[in-house]
Amino acid sequence: MTNPIRLEKKKSRTVGAGYKFIGKHDHSAVKICMWTKKAIRGEGVCYKYAFYGIRSHRCVQMSPAVPFCNCACIHCWRDTSAHFLGWEGGIDSAQEIAEGSIKAQLHMINGFPGSPKTNMLMFKEATLPRHVAISLDGEPTLYEQLPELVKEYHKRGMTTFIVSNGSMPAMLERFEKENALPTQLYVSFNSPTKERYGKIVVPLVKDAWENYTGSLRFLEKIGKEIPSRSKTRTVLRMTLALGHNMDDIDGYAEQVKIAKPHFIEVKAYMALGSSRARLGPSRMPTHAQVREFAELFAKKAGYVVSVEHVPSRIVLLCRDKECEKERIIDFKTLGCDV
Repeated sequence: MTNPIRLEKKKSRTVGAGYKFIGKHDHSAVKICMWTKKAIRGEGVCYKYAFYGIRSHRCVQMSPAVPFCNCACIHCWRDTSAHFLGWEGGIDSAQEIAEGSIKAQLHMINGFPGSPKTNMLMFKEATLPRHVAISLDGEPTLYEQLPELVKEYHKRGMTTFIVSNGSMPAMLERFEKENALPTQLYVSFNSPTKERYGKIVVPLVKDAWENYTGSLRFLEKIGKEIPSRSKTRTVLRMTLALGHNMDDIDGYAEQVKIAKPHFIEVKAYMALGSSRARLGPSRMPTHAQVREFAELFAKKAGYVVSVEHVPSRIVLLCRDKECEKERIIDFKTLGCDV
Protein backbone atom coordinates (compact mmCIF):
# COMPACT_ATOMS: atom_id res chain seq x y z
CA MET A 1 0.00 0.00 0.00
CA THR A 2 1.17 3.52 -0.77
CA ASN A 3 1.94 5.71 2.23
CA PRO A 4 -0.80 8.36 1.77
CA ILE A 5 0.90 10.97 3.96
CA ARG A 6 4.15 10.74 2.02
CA LEU A 7 2.32 10.75 -1.31
CA GLU A 8 0.37 13.85 -0.29
CA LYS A 9 3.65 15.51 0.74
CA LYS A 10 5.08 14.81 -2.71
CA LYS A 11 1.92 15.99 -4.45
CA SER A 12 1.60 19.20 -2.44
CA ARG A 13 5.20 20.19 -3.17
CA THR A 14 4.95 19.46 -6.87
CA VAL A 15 1.57 21.17 -7.30
CA GLY A 16 3.20 24.22 -5.75
CA ALA A 17 5.92 23.90 -8.39
CA GLY A 18 3.37 24.04 -11.21
CA TYR A 19 2.54 20.36 -11.73
CA LYS A 20 -0.95 19.33 -12.79
CA PHE A 21 -1.74 15.75 -11.81
CA ILE A 22 -3.75 13.52 -14.12
CA GLY A 23 -5.43 10.15 -13.69
CA LYS A 24 -7.04 8.52 -10.67
CA HIS A 25 -3.88 7.39 -8.88
CA ASP A 26 -1.80 10.58 -8.79
CA HIS A 27 1.32 9.12 -10.37
CA SER A 28 1.31 11.19 -13.59
CA ALA A 29 1.65 14.91 -14.08
CA VAL A 30 2.26 17.67 -16.61
CA LYS A 31 4.14 20.92 -16.16
CA ILE A 32 4.38 23.71 -18.70
CA CYS A 33 8.06 24.17 -19.52
CA MET A 34 9.59 27.62 -19.28
CA TRP A 35 10.61 27.34 -22.94
CA THR A 36 7.07 26.46 -24.00
CA LYS A 37 5.90 29.69 -22.38
CA LYS A 38 8.70 31.67 -23.99
CA ALA A 39 8.00 30.20 -27.42
CA ILE A 40 4.29 31.06 -27.22
CA ARG A 41 5.33 34.64 -26.44
CA GLY A 42 7.93 34.69 -29.21
CA GLU A 43 10.75 35.07 -26.69
CA GLY A 44 12.97 32.15 -27.67
CA VAL A 45 13.13 28.38 -28.05
CA CYS A 46 14.76 25.56 -26.13
CA TYR A 47 17.77 23.45 -26.98
CA LYS A 48 15.56 20.67 -28.40
CA TYR A 49 14.62 23.00 -31.24
CA ALA A 50 18.21 24.12 -31.83
CA PHE A 51 19.51 20.54 -31.78
CA TYR A 52 16.69 18.44 -33.22
CA GLY A 53 13.96 20.70 -34.61
CA ILE A 54 11.41 20.08 -31.82
CA ARG A 55 9.12 23.11 -31.68
CA SER A 56 9.03 24.30 -28.08
CA HIS A 57 5.49 25.68 -28.12
CA ARG A 58 4.08 22.30 -29.21
CA CYS A 59 5.89 20.26 -26.55
CA VAL A 60 4.25 18.51 -23.57
CA GLN A 61 6.53 17.94 -20.56
CA MET A 62 5.23 15.09 -18.43
CA SER A 63 5.98 12.02 -16.34
CA PRO A 64 3.96 8.84 -15.69
CA ALA A 65 5.98 8.14 -12.52
CA VAL A 66 6.21 11.38 -10.53
CA PRO A 67 6.45 9.86 -7.04
CA PHE A 68 8.81 7.04 -8.02
CA CYS A 69 12.58 7.06 -8.52
CA ASN A 70 15.34 4.63 -7.56
CA CYS A 71 18.18 7.19 -7.53
CA ALA A 72 18.85 10.43 -5.67
CA CYS A 73 21.25 12.22 -8.02
CA ILE A 74 23.03 15.09 -6.32
CA HIS A 75 22.26 17.48 -9.20
CA CYS A 76 18.53 16.60 -9.43
CA TRP A 77 16.26 19.61 -9.00
CA ARG A 78 13.42 17.39 -7.74
CA ASP A 79 12.67 16.66 -4.10
CA THR A 80 14.28 13.22 -4.01
CA SER A 81 13.42 12.75 -0.31
CA ALA A 82 9.75 12.37 -1.27
CA HIS A 83 10.33 9.67 -3.90
CA PHE A 84 9.30 6.03 -3.53
CA LEU A 85 11.94 3.51 -4.65
CA GLY A 86 9.52 1.20 -6.41
CA TRP A 87 5.93 1.28 -7.56
CA GLU A 88 3.27 1.45 -4.87
CA GLY A 89 -0.48 1.70 -5.27
CA GLY A 90 -2.70 1.63 -8.34
CA ILE A 91 -1.80 2.35 -11.94
CA ASP A 92 -3.57 4.36 -14.62
CA SER A 93 -3.73 3.08 -18.18
CA ALA A 94 -1.52 4.44 -20.93
CA GLN A 95 -4.57 5.71 -22.80
CA GLU A 96 -5.82 7.61 -19.74
CA ILE A 97 -2.42 9.22 -19.24
CA ALA A 98 -1.92 10.19 -22.89
CA GLU A 99 -5.36 11.75 -23.17
CA GLY A 100 -5.12 13.35 -19.73
CA SER A 101 -1.70 14.88 -20.37
CA ILE A 102 -2.85 16.56 -23.59
CA LYS A 103 -6.00 17.88 -21.93
CA ALA A 104 -3.96 19.16 -19.00
CA GLN A 105 -1.53 20.93 -21.33
CA LEU A 106 -4.38 22.67 -23.15
CA HIS A 107 -5.97 23.69 -19.85
CA MET A 108 -2.69 25.12 -18.57
CA ILE A 109 -2.08 27.30 -21.63
CA ASN A 110 -5.64 28.56 -22.05
CA GLY A 111 -4.85 31.89 -20.38
CA PHE A 112 -2.23 32.95 -22.92
CA PRO A 113 -4.66 34.75 -25.30
CA GLY A 114 -5.33 37.22 -22.47
CA SER A 115 -1.73 38.47 -22.56
CA PRO A 116 -0.56 41.12 -25.03
CA LYS A 117 2.79 39.30 -25.16
CA THR A 118 1.25 36.21 -26.74
CA ASN A 119 1.99 35.39 -30.36
CA MET A 120 -1.45 34.14 -31.40
CA LEU A 121 -0.13 32.05 -34.28
CA MET A 122 2.19 30.22 -31.90
CA PHE A 123 -0.65 29.82 -29.39
CA LYS A 124 -2.97 28.29 -31.98
CA GLU A 125 -0.26 25.82 -32.95
CA ALA A 126 0.37 25.09 -29.27
CA THR A 127 -3.23 23.88 -28.94
CA LEU A 128 -2.18 20.96 -31.18
CA PRO A 129 0.87 19.57 -29.34
CA ARG A 130 3.11 17.38 -31.45
CA HIS A 131 5.88 16.33 -29.06
CA VAL A 132 6.07 14.86 -25.57
CA ALA A 133 9.13 14.91 -23.32
CA ILE A 134 8.72 12.07 -20.84
CA SER A 135 11.21 13.48 -18.38
CA LEU A 136 9.46 15.73 -15.88
CA ASP A 137 10.06 13.87 -12.63
CA GLY A 138 10.70 10.40 -11.25
CA GLU A 139 12.05 7.50 -13.32
CA PRO A 140 9.60 6.83 -16.19
CA THR A 141 10.77 3.26 -16.79
CA LEU A 142 9.22 2.28 -13.45
CA TYR A 143 5.78 2.74 -15.06
CA GLU A 144 4.96 -0.74 -16.33
CA GLN A 145 2.83 0.45 -19.26
CA LEU A 146 5.49 2.79 -20.66
CA PRO A 147 5.70 0.99 -24.05
CA GLU A 148 1.93 1.34 -24.41
CA LEU A 149 2.19 5.03 -23.49
CA VAL A 150 4.75 5.61 -26.24
CA LYS A 151 2.39 3.93 -28.71
CA GLU A 152 -0.52 6.09 -27.54
CA TYR A 153 1.43 9.27 -28.25
CA HIS A 154 2.66 7.98 -31.60
CA LYS A 155 -0.93 7.12 -32.60
CA ARG A 156 -1.72 10.79 -32.00
CA GLY A 157 0.99 11.90 -34.44
CA MET A 158 3.41 12.98 -31.70
CA THR A 159 7.14 12.43 -31.34
CA THR A 160 8.50 11.14 -28.02
CA PHE A 161 11.69 11.67 -26.04
CA ILE A 162 12.27 9.50 -22.97
CA VAL A 163 14.99 10.33 -20.43
CA SER A 164 16.00 7.43 -18.18
CA ASN A 165 18.63 6.91 -15.51
CA GLY A 166 19.40 3.54 -17.12
CA SER A 167 18.40 1.50 -14.09
CA MET A 168 15.81 -0.59 -15.94
CA PRO A 169 17.42 -2.20 -19.01
CA ALA A 170 14.62 -4.78 -19.08
CA MET A 171 12.14 -1.99 -19.82
CA LEU A 172 14.36 -0.68 -22.62
CA GLU A 173 14.36 -4.18 -24.09
CA ARG A 174 10.56 -4.18 -23.93
CA PHE A 175 10.49 -1.04 -26.09
CA GLU A 176 12.16 -2.99 -28.86
CA LYS A 177 10.23 -6.24 -28.37
CA GLU A 178 6.88 -4.45 -28.35
CA ASN A 179 7.68 -2.17 -31.29
CA ALA A 180 7.37 0.83 -28.99
CA LEU A 181 10.72 2.58 -29.15
CA PRO A 182 10.49 6.33 -28.57
CA THR A 183 11.60 8.79 -31.22
CA GLN A 184 14.69 9.48 -29.11
CA LEU A 185 15.96 7.53 -26.11
CA TYR A 186 18.19 9.16 -23.52
CA VAL A 187 20.26 7.60 -20.76
CA SER A 188 21.71 9.93 -18.13
CA PHE A 189 25.51 9.84 -18.07
CA ASN A 190 26.92 11.59 -15.02
CA SER A 191 29.73 9.60 -13.42
CA PRO A 192 33.09 8.71 -14.96
CA THR A 193 33.57 5.51 -12.92
CA LYS A 194 31.71 2.82 -11.02
CA GLU A 195 33.43 3.92 -7.80
CA ARG A 196 32.09 7.48 -8.06
CA TYR A 197 28.67 6.47 -9.36
CA GLY A 198 27.40 5.93 -5.83
CA LYS A 199 28.32 9.46 -4.75
CA ILE A 200 27.02 11.28 -7.84
CA VAL A 201 24.00 9.25 -8.98
CA VAL A 202 23.30 7.87 -5.47
CA PRO A 203 21.45 4.71 -6.50
CA LEU A 204 19.00 3.40 -3.91
CA VAL A 205 18.80 -0.14 -5.27
CA LYS A 206 21.23 -3.02 -5.76
CA ASP A 207 23.16 -3.69 -8.96
CA ALA A 208 22.60 -0.13 -10.19
CA TRP A 209 25.92 0.15 -12.05
CA GLU A 210 25.44 -3.23 -13.71
CA ASN A 211 21.94 -2.24 -14.82
CA TYR A 212 23.24 1.09 -16.07
CA THR A 213 25.93 -0.55 -18.19
CA GLY A 214 23.28 -2.94 -19.50
CA SER A 215 21.36 0.10 -20.70
CA LEU A 216 24.50 1.41 -22.40
CA ARG A 217 24.82 -1.88 -24.27
CA PHE A 218 21.18 -1.61 -25.34
CA LEU A 219 21.83 1.84 -26.82
CA GLU A 220 24.67 0.37 -28.88
CA LYS A 221 22.42 -2.47 -30.04
CA ILE A 222 19.65 -0.24 -31.39
CA GLY A 223 21.77 2.63 -32.65
CA LYS A 224 24.39 0.94 -34.79
CA GLU A 225 23.32 2.67 -38.00
CA ILE A 226 22.92 6.39 -38.65
CA PRO A 227 19.72 7.83 -37.11
CA SER A 228 17.57 7.40 -40.22
CA ARG A 229 18.41 3.70 -40.42
CA SER A 230 18.38 2.90 -36.70
CA LYS A 231 15.39 1.71 -34.70
CA THR A 232 15.54 4.89 -32.66
CA ARG A 233 17.84 7.85 -32.02
CA THR A 234 20.14 7.36 -29.02
CA VAL A 235 21.57 9.95 -26.64
CA LEU A 236 23.78 10.07 -23.57
CA ARG A 237 23.00 13.13 -21.47
CA MET A 238 25.66 14.50 -19.15
CA THR A 239 25.04 17.01 -16.33
CA LEU A 240 28.26 18.64 -15.17
CA ALA A 241 28.76 20.09 -11.67
CA LEU A 242 31.94 21.88 -10.65
CA GLY A 243 34.01 19.92 -8.17
CA HIS A 244 32.02 16.72 -8.70
CA ASN A 245 32.22 15.20 -12.17
CA MET A 246 34.12 17.49 -14.54
CA ASP A 247 37.24 15.36 -14.64
CA ASP A 248 38.40 11.89 -15.70
CA ILE A 249 37.43 12.26 -19.35
CA ASP A 250 38.98 8.84 -19.97
CA GLY A 251 36.38 7.25 -17.67
CA TYR A 252 33.52 8.85 -19.59
CA ALA A 253 35.09 7.86 -22.91
CA GLU A 254 35.13 4.20 -21.85
CA GLN A 255 31.36 4.33 -21.36
CA VAL A 256 30.89 5.97 -24.76
CA LYS A 257 32.77 3.04 -26.30
CA ILE A 258 30.06 0.76 -24.92
CA ALA A 259 26.98 2.81 -25.88
CA LYS A 260 28.18 4.47 -29.12
CA PRO A 261 25.20 6.87 -29.04
CA HIS A 262 24.27 9.01 -32.00
CA PHE A 263 24.48 12.10 -29.80
CA ILE A 264 25.92 13.25 -26.49
CA GLU A 265 24.50 16.29 -24.71
CA VAL A 266 27.00 18.01 -22.42
CA LYS A 267 25.05 20.26 -20.07
CA ALA A 268 25.75 22.43 -17.04
CA TYR A 269 24.19 21.70 -13.68
CA MET A 270 21.73 24.47 -12.87
CA ALA A 271 20.94 25.40 -9.25
CA LEU A 272 17.19 24.85 -9.36
CA GLY A 273 14.65 23.43 -6.93
CA SER A 274 15.85 21.06 -4.24
CA SER A 275 19.35 20.81 -5.73
CA ARG A 276 20.16 24.24 -4.33
CA ALA A 277 20.37 22.74 -0.85
CA ARG A 278 22.71 19.99 -2.07
CA LEU A 279 25.02 21.85 -4.44
CA GLY A 280 24.01 25.47 -4.92
CA PRO A 281 25.02 28.13 -7.47
CA SER A 282 28.75 27.77 -6.81
CA ARG A 283 28.67 24.35 -8.53
CA MET A 284 27.21 25.73 -11.77
CA PRO A 285 29.77 25.76 -14.61
CA THR A 286 29.67 28.63 -17.07
CA HIS A 287 28.84 27.94 -20.68
CA ALA A 288 32.50 28.57 -21.52
CA GLN A 289 33.53 25.84 -19.08
CA VAL A 290 30.97 23.44 -20.53
CA ARG A 291 32.16 24.20 -24.03
CA GLU A 292 35.81 23.63 -23.06
CA PHE A 293 34.94 20.29 -21.44
CA ALA A 294 32.84 19.27 -24.46
CA GLU A 295 35.67 20.01 -26.88
CA LEU A 296 38.19 17.98 -24.85
CA PHE A 297 35.71 15.15 -24.42
CA ALA A 298 34.84 15.10 -28.12
CA LYS A 299 38.52 14.64 -29.02
CA LYS A 300 38.92 11.82 -26.53
CA ALA A 301 35.71 10.04 -27.55
CA GLY A 302 36.11 10.63 -31.29
CA TYR A 303 32.92 12.70 -31.57
CA VAL A 304 32.14 15.90 -33.47
CA VAL A 305 31.27 19.16 -31.69
CA SER A 306 28.09 20.27 -33.42
CA VAL A 307 25.83 23.02 -32.01
CA GLU A 308 25.25 24.72 -28.70
CA HIS A 309 22.44 26.45 -26.83
CA VAL A 310 24.02 29.14 -24.71
CA PRO A 311 20.97 30.01 -22.53
CA SER A 312 20.79 26.37 -21.38
CA ARG A 313 24.61 25.97 -21.19
CA ILE A 314 24.53 22.84 -23.32
CA VAL A 315 26.66 21.57 -26.22
CA LEU A 316 25.75 18.78 -28.64
CA LEU A 317 28.29 16.19 -29.76
CA CYS A 318 27.55 13.91 -32.72
CA ARG A 319 29.07 10.48 -33.33
CA ASP A 320 30.25 11.48 -36.80
CA LYS A 321 29.43 13.82 -39.66
CA GLU A 322 26.66 11.53 -40.89
CA CYS A 323 24.88 11.71 -37.54
CA GLU A 324 25.37 15.47 -37.51
CA LYS A 325 23.65 15.73 -40.90
CA GLU A 326 20.66 13.88 -39.45
CA ARG A 327 20.37 15.60 -36.08
CA ILE A 328 17.23 17.48 -37.22
CA ILE A 329 14.34 15.02 -37.08
CA ASP A 330 12.57 14.27 -40.35
CA PHE A 331 9.04 14.62 -39.04
CA LYS A 332 7.36 13.72 -42.33
CA THR A 333 8.80 10.21 -42.25
CA LEU A 334 7.31 9.83 -38.75
CA GLY A 335 3.85 10.95 -39.86
CA CYS A 336 3.98 14.20 -37.86
CA ASP A 337 2.76 17.52 -39.22
CA VAL A 338 5.14 19.83 -37.37
